[in-house]
Amino acid sequence: KEAPLEVHRLTGLKAAPKTMRGIRGLHAPLVGRDRELAMTGEAVAALGRGEGSVLAIVGEAGLGKSRLLAEVRALSPPNIRWAEVARSPTRAA
Repeated sequence: KEAPLEVHRLTGLKAAPKTMRGIRGLHAPLVGRDRELAMTGEAVAALGRGEGSVLAIVGEAGLGKSRLLAEVRALSPPNIRWAEVARSPTRAA
């Protein structure tokens, strides 16, 4: 990055979980994301072994970032605590 990035500290959990996206009860298989699912799943498995890390999933709107995370969360061990941060990118004037 050419300019400094603003950093935020996680201070607590959200009082109410984010609402589910999509149509409740409708589920379709994740298609064409085997590589990304494997890489993200391995990062979560490493967390389960006590190997901490930070994982950033970045991409244009509509690419399936939220869906990928939902799939990984569903497959992750129960001892993993999740903290998600979402922020719209700032654009230079």
